[in-house]
Amino acid sequence: MNHKSHIAVMAALVTAFASVGVARAVTDEEFNALKLKVLDLESKAGVSEEATAKNNFVMAGGVDVNYQKTQGENGGFLLGSFNPIFLLRSGDKVLFEGALEFNVQNQDNGASSVETVVEFAQVSYLVNDWLTLTAGKIVLPLGSFIETTDPAWINKLPTFPLPRADQTAILPESDIGVQAHGGISLGGGSYINYGAFVVNGPGHTSSTDTNGVTTETLSFDSVENQNNSLGFGGKLGCFTPLAESSSFEIGVSGESGKWDSQGQNNWSVLVCDARLHVTPAAEIRGEYIHSSEDTATGTLTPKGWWIQGAYQLSGLDTDVALLNKLELVARYAQVDLDQGDGAIKQTALGVDYHITGTLALKGDYEINSADNPDAAKNTVNLQIAYGF
Repeated sequence: MNHKSHIAVMAALVTAFASVGVARAVTDEEFNALKLKVLDLESKAGVSEEATAKNNFVMAGGVDVNYQKTQGENGGFLLGSFNPIFLLRSGDKVLFEGALEFNVQNQDNGASSVETVVEFAQVSYLVNDWLTLTAGKIVLPLGSFIETTDPAWINKLPTFPLPRADQTAILPESDIGVQAHGGISLGGGSYINYGAFVVNGPGHTSSTDTNGVTTETLSFDSVENQNNSLGFGGKLGCFTPLAESSSFEIGVSGESGKWDSQGQNNWSVLVCDARLHVTPAAEIRGEYIHSSEDTATGTLTPKGWWIQGAYQLSGLDTDVALLNKLELVARYAQVDLDQGDGAIKQTALGVDYHITGTLALKGDYEINSADNPDAAKNTVNLQIAYGF
């Protein structure tokens, strides 16, 4: 089994799905089948390693445009993100994967600016069929959402679950360091996947009040080691087919490190994730996330969870073309940042229209409840997302 990054391989196969005009969401079974077909064609091609190194470059990615209307606020369009992904394979052992994200943002003076972020940039060496070594800005294997669902054209709703949304995230998506990961076959289509990593770990931002007192706050945006400590973590998961066209996957992952400038305050996170494919048209998945953060005044324990169900109406096996392109999605999410405001709860009800396998129109209505009135406003989201 070839254990390259799920995101990178998926991006490399985007054009293949687009060329066949799949007018619905891509299932894991279809993804794995096409991946095996590509690998089989590569092995039969008989090209030399030198020729492969010179020619095996792929640019893929995605773009999404959104309309958002929050209760009591003005609605409007925004460019969610433009994400080019670059893949370069040198022979059969070395793979480079990099992704940028461009966002258009408003400034305080009313002007706009473009923010550029390196989402990940990593070099991998495939030691053997069950071990890959990776270095760079890596996608952290904390849960399964970011590794498998981060691109807008794959995510079944226009927004992220609350514990992973930008304003309420309680764990990082990526960091700079090294990782050893891979998978071991158990036979019968079942396998164990694992990962262990060492990274810079979480950092902090600093602010000084009028009395000259400096306060440090945990931040996941730092790209440097801000103390004499590193972050350590890993993941262990298992995938198994249950019956024809159904499967179950479960995993547990975590990370721990110091976050303050003195290297005295601990931070850690534990993630449990699961995904059940009932049929090729029906999926249930979710995550539970629990973190711990030492501060000068005590220990905070932000936590959250979410569960999502999706059903493609093509599973009804009708001759109605419109129904075959529709997918119904429902998600419940909850997060408590342990800041004294209580938990934020959200119910999202959505529908997707899959024009092709990589072009979708999506919409949802999010019902929010919280003690803080600003977090309790309901929102309508519309999105067009394209993967290329």
